[in-house]
Amino acid sequence: MPTSNLSGLLRELRNALAHMDEPLRLENHPLTRRIQYVADAPEVSRGQVSRRVLRLGIESLDPGAGTPVNAPEARTYQVLYRYAIAKQSMAMIAAELDIGERQAYRDLRQAMAALASVLFPEDPAVQEANVPLSAAGRSRAAHVREEIERLSREQYQDISLSELLAGVVDSGRRLA
Repeated sequence: MPTSNLSGLLRELRNALAHMDEPLRLENHPLTRRIQYVADAPEVSRGQVSRRVLRLGIESLDPGAGTPVNAPEARTYQVLYRYAIAKQSMAMIAAELDIGERQAYRDLRQAMAALASVLFPEDPAVQEANVPLSAAGRSRAAHVREEIERLSREQYQDISLSELLAGVVDSGRRLA
């Protein structure tokens, strides 16, 4: 597969990360349709599953407490975490990590490629990019894929908030 497919995948990934806190927007996001088990999830929960999958993928890239702060894998994880979860600007990320803004963007691109290799290990474009993952990283990636499969099988149900609250009030009255 040509590199443009990897670029497209990374573009979709970055867009999904930018909208991670908007499950409704993630419901029909192109990335959601790419992740096999998320695409198979009930439509009602697809955005929530996507959000959880992205978070798990990011967490799987955390090199752990024993890794020096200035190690490249720790820095790329920090850039991705701060960009996607903490919602910091690239200028703020660069300043806090004491690196240049251009380096922060390079680290973000590298971290997103690593995240793509966790989420899409069978994708030929991702395989062609040959993003190195440590043995621990591969193990965490396998765990993330198992969790994605589990999440997609969970059954979600509609709940009437008014009935739920009425039941809570009724239970409270009996206790009082």
